[in-house]
Amino acid sequence: FYDKQYQHYGQYGPRVAVIITQSLHYWEESTSDQIEKLLAKFEDSDFTFGKTESESWLRDYLQFVDRNSSVIPSLSITNKSSFLSNLQDPFLKNAAFERYSLDIEFNGDTSAITSSRFFVQTKNIINSDREQDMMIKMREIADSMSIKTIVYHPSFISFDQYIIILPNTLQNLGIATAAMFVVALVLVPHPVCSLWVTLSIASICTGVVGYMTFWGVNFDNISMINIITCTGFSVDFSAHITYSFVSCEEKNRNSRAVSALYSLGMPILQGALSTILGLSFLSTAPSYILRTFFKTMFIVILLGALHGLIILPVVLTILGPKRDDRRNMDRLRADSKVNTSHPVYEADQYDSREPQRCGIRPYYSPRDMEVTIPLNDTKIYYLLATLPETTL
Repeated sequence: FYDKQYQHYGQYGPRVAVIITQSLHYWEESTSDQIEKLLAKFEDSDFTFGKTESESWLRDYLQFVDRNSSVIPSLSITNKSSFLSNLQDPFLKNAAFERYSLDIEFNGDTSAITSSRFFVQTKNIINSDREQDMMIKMREIADSMSIKTIVYHPSFISFDQYIIILPNTLQNLGIATAAMFVVALVLVPHPVCSLWVTLSIASICTGVVGYMTFWGVNFDNISMINIITCTGFSVDFSAHITYSFVSCEEKNRNSRAVSALYSLGMPILQGALSTILGLSFLSTAPSYILRTFFKTMFIVILLGALHGLIILPVVLTILGPKRDDRRNMDRLRADSKVNTSHPVYEADQYDSREPQRCGIRPYYSPRDMEVTIPLNDTKIYYLLATLPETTL
């Protein structure tokens, strides 16, 4: 609707109400001059047509009195009582001017005008930026007046979101990302990897906002909610890959990244494809909310899989944390229960074995050992300790 309105009727924007909220002596010439100057401020802006398209009950009332004072002898506005009585009858009783009865608010005994409103016609409001600038300019003019004045149009409720949508989105994304960082610190057993998970989330959210523009998604309250919701989806892929990388027993970072992809690469790919397939039915939905949800989620899942399967493994391979060799030796000793104090045992002789997968206990046979090393009692005990129980 709004796209068609901008296309065909963009020349005529909202008809903004200029409301005077204080009681004035409208019958005094100085007061009417102040009101004329007030309206002229709005009519001379770049967002309005001018005096010709404005609507003022006071102007029409004064012209009505000038035209008919010679015909109706009692039609006078020189004092308060005549001004108010002639305003109510015959002016507001006239069919041409009875619409103004909604623009004038009298007190209980109709002895004073407590508030009144006028209308100015805006122009060339063809996009959301123009709407936002027009509303801000109107409010600035109203605030600069000595008379208590406000401006209003029902569309201002929607226009206000253009002012607060960006700071609110950035604030909520910052809070959500910080919360994800704290959770990653607790669940991922390495602070550096927790930082990479958080940076991955920030990168995904930035990509979502950027690609939404190319896909024709407006930056409004609906898309803002979807973007914030996507923070939870974006952490899924990155956290699993990072945790698998940190938990891997390999010493080499490249081997750990390969092992993490070997363990979780296919599940992540299958999860991303199944999610996109399940959301694809929303692509043809008639509702704007559902279509926006589909587009946002599609971009999130796509960028999340890209970060989890390609970008994050490369980053961890280059900048990931190194495994502590002493901790590895302690874990190896606890698992194998080999008497390392035996003079024949040398740990370096067992480092040439094949890379092991994460969570899979290795199987060693005598032919995996160095041929030149004699098979003494300590080594036989080591081999038996590392065999699976089903083999024994």
